[in-house]
Amino acid sequence: MSARRTGPTAKTLAAFADARSRHFAPSELAAMLAVFGKPRRTSFRVNAMRATDAAAVDGALAAVRQRLSELHARNRDTVRIRRCAWNSHAFQLSDPSVRARQLMDLDAHARGLLHFQSLSSMIPAACFDPSPLVGPASGGADAAGAQPRWLLDMCAAPGGKTTQLVEAFAARTSNVVVANEIHPLRIQRLERNIAALVPEPVRPRVHQVLGDGRRLAVAAHGADPAAIAQSKLPRLMDAILLDAPCSGEGTFSTLEPQTIAVWSLDFVAKMQRLQRQLLDRAFHLLRPGGQLVYSTCTLGPEENEANIEWVVGQHPSLEIAPLHLDLADPAINGGLANFRPAGGPSLGSRSGLPLHLALRVLPTAEYEGFFVCRLVKRAA
Repeated sequence: MSARRTGPTAKTLAAFADARSRHFAPSELAAMLAVFGKPRRTSFRVNAMRATDAAAVDGALAAVRQRLSELHARNRDTVRIRRCAWNSHAFQLSDPSVRARQLMDLDAHARGLLHFQSLSSMIPAACFDPSPLVGPASGGADAAGAQPRWLLDMCAAPGGKTTQLVEAFAARTSNVVVANEIHPLRIQRLERNIAALVPEPVRPRVHQVLGDGRRLAVAAHGADPAAIAQSKLPRLMDAILLDAPCSGEGTFSTLEPQTIAVWSLDFVAKMQRLQRQLLDRAFHLLRPGGQLVYSTCTLGPEENEANIEWVVGQHPSLEIAPLHLDLADPAINGGLANFRPAGGPSLGSRSGLPLHLALRVLPTAEYEGFFVCRLVKRAA
């Protein structure tokens, strides 16, 4: 943090640095504060529900390259499109000065071939074990009588993760995705992204709910869309994604002071209370044998490891499970040092739980700070 920076943002960052000095090494904290003062690189994914063949993918990428050449006409080779090491459909631009808004008017974006989304926020949906979620092909139960799987995104807007779930688990099956969002304005963005990214034949199996995730309940109404819209789910869920509201420490940017303005340890405590309420509700909505992925874009243990310890303590049938995508493995993450197992003494985890199976992502120019943990509810 620059010594010349003054005002509320500097005071808040100083308080943050003091609080997190107990959890991170001085070099890690200094690197975070430096990153907070720089723009992050723009990333996007190619939407496989719309770009269904190599030609469509190549065409979408060609459109981005053409725009980049227009933006950097004097030196066309200065900006490169880099493929993500762990997601073949995800890409990032090498020059952080190119912002997503400069590409939003591309026809490939308007047609839903591209979706701008941070690399970190693409991680949670990729962490489910897919084998229990392979539902019957489109059209209902399969020959063996297997029924469609139900997936819930508890805090869904703006919809990037929801549409990842649809792409991975519903687009080619009869599975159902419920996308819940509490904020009326944010659900409008969720609806727009679903309309843009999800093909029309799939959309009847993507239910959008405007409601408080803490009030979701299971009621015997069948799969009636009207009942689902009233926060009444027809059955327990096979998989739940809880990308929880949080204090957002992993997304701090002095270039966008509003990302920092509300932070305080009191705010962290407020978010922790909300997260625990959502985790408790998620447990009760999850069927035995089902899986829950919990994630935040914040750094402190209060909203991460401590919450996992709390929910497992409250509900011992929950077990921490390996992430399907082991991003702590350098062979998968491309050797990036900012991916590491969660837990450890400095993060307050002394419960003996296998928190190392969860993932921490420290903020860099490429990635927002993130935490991801997968839990499985043991069958009775």
